[in-house]
Amino acid sequence: MAKKPRKGHQKIEIEKILKKNHLQVTFSKRRFELFKKASELCTLCGVNVAIIVFSLVGKVFSFRLPDVETIVD
Repeated sequence: MAKKPRKGHQKIEIEKILKKNHLQVTFSKRRFELFKKASELCTLCGVNVAIIVFSLVGKVFSFRLPDVETIVD
């Protein structure tokens, strides 16, 4: 019996997303993952991290550990 080929991890072409609703969903998922990775970095390495992200509509999202004022000063 031959094994069925699997897709697995495939390299995708990085390009701008044109559909507004797809763009918003992708932004939300990527923002969550970015903040999650920053939290892991803080926990594992004991570093201070601050991230500020602006959406297309101008809404501001921020992540900070311990807090932005401590990191900026």
